[in-house]
Amino acid sequence: KQVSGSVLCEGGVQLIHSLLRENAIDIFHLTRVSKAGDNHFLDSELLRMHMTLIHSEQINTSTFEKYERASR
Repeated sequence: KQVSGSVLCEGGVQLIHSLLRENAIDIFHLTRVSKAGDNHFLDSELLRMHMTLIHSEQINTSTFEKYERASR
């Protein structure tokens, strides 16, 4: 089903990986922190295949990144 307008989707890496594979993400905001996680990490190669980094800003120990769908 096509959706017009914006849809906010918050989820873990399994959801994000599925949406990336389906090219269902137009804009993606990512916050990177230096703390240890739960070993469920974002596939950076998959992200780079589908998205282009357009902005990055570091504040203290966090990095805030904005991605847009890569041109094909």
